[in-house]
Amino acid sequence: MKVAFVGYGGIARKHAEIIKKMNSSAQIFSVKEKLDANMDKSVKYIHYNDIPNLNIDVIFVTNPSFFHFKAIMKNHYLDIPIVVEKPLCVNKYQLTQLKKLGKSKNTTIYCACNMRFHPMITFLKKYLRNNYSKINEVNIYCGSYLPDWREGVDYRGNYSAKKSLGGGVSFDLIHEMDYLVYLIGLPVEVKKFESKVSNLEIDSNDFCHYFLKYDSYFAMITLNYFRKDKKRCIEIVREDGTIRADFEKQEIFNLNSNELLFNLNYNGMEKSYELQMEFIFESIKKNYFDINKLEEAIQTMKYIL
Repeated sequence: MKVAFVGYGGIARKHAEIIKKMNSSAQIFSVKEKLDANMDKSVKYIHYNDIPNLNIDVIFVTNPSFFHFKAIMKNHYLDIPIVVEKPLCVNKYQLTQLKKLGKSKNTTIYCACNMRFHPMITFLKKYLRNNYSKINEVNIYCGSYLPDWREGVDYRGNYSAKKSLGGGVSFDLIHEMDYLVYLIGLPVEVKKFESKVSNLEIDSNDFCHYFLKYDSYFAMITLNYFRKDKKRCIEIVREDGTIRADFEKQEIFNLNSNELLFNLNYNGMEKSYELQMEFIFESIKKNYFDINKLEEAIQTMKYIL
């Protein structure tokens, strides 16, 4: 297995570590436009022009969000599977060009949204399918404090803080929209409200609210960068009771019966990265991604944008 990363920051290192655990003989490369003597010695650097001659099995796009589009367009002609870390793109021009790419070429592209593989989301998906009750309302909330995200890193210099690099909660916290669509399907209509409201020293938006209309109910998503007591949960209000999944406590309750439906005694978020990588490896063997491939990721980005 030969894996090339475009961008070798924190998420790339996380993926690379999982890959090496799964396949100790895997060869990890980092793609750079310019090679110099001051680069990280823990990984082998290559130039874009080297990719066709190395029999690369998969290209991971893990650079700052704004540059995901450029990396896709620069590599799609190679006919190598591309895994794009979320988000797929960050503006309508990029989205339009990716739509054209999808229509003109059978491109194997997967948008990595690891929360689809979180054991709590997997449980919810099965539970909603096997225990039907009419949904009346869905509420999703994800709020945390941006300066606490990356230990030892000044949040003001990170891409999350910079609009020009694709920062902002609607792109950073895309998981909530993605797993909502994964759990209950596509909405009929979406309205979005976003702004910079806190005193954080950033120029990207730190608050976003989505209002989603379905055929017989509504769903709301609220996202922010400024909540110091972090909270991440989904409540599904149904005719037979309210189901609440708390990702911080790692438990799912039926609030009406006070029944514990599911809980975890290990880090579900870390596990989601491992399960996603297993899915990626299996999909590469088939040369086909059956979820969150380009067409599906484009649909979700339409709502984000």
